[in-house]
Amino acid sequence: MREYELVEKKVREYELKSVTCNKCGKTKKITSEDYQKEWEAAEFQSFSCSFGYGSKFDMEEWNFDLCEDCLEEIVNSFKIKPEGFKR
Repeated sequence: MREYELVEKKVREYELKSVTCNKCGKTKKITSEDYQKEWEAAEFQSFSCSFGYGSKFDMEEWNFDLCEDCLEEIVNSFKIKPEGFKR
């Protein structure tokens, strides 16, 4: 038989404190309460690219953030715009 006791443990975790656009360097400090942090960071989008074996970037993984202005600039350079893009 196993007997358990409820024990409170202090857990360390990462907390978002700022977001920086990898293209232009614009930074937004995140200062609000936990439930509002995602709203403050909403003007930035996070991207993750995983490259497969044999790719020019063989087995690399890239993670970066872009502000909305830089993302719009990049998308406007596309010959074929993404579905849903309205500008």
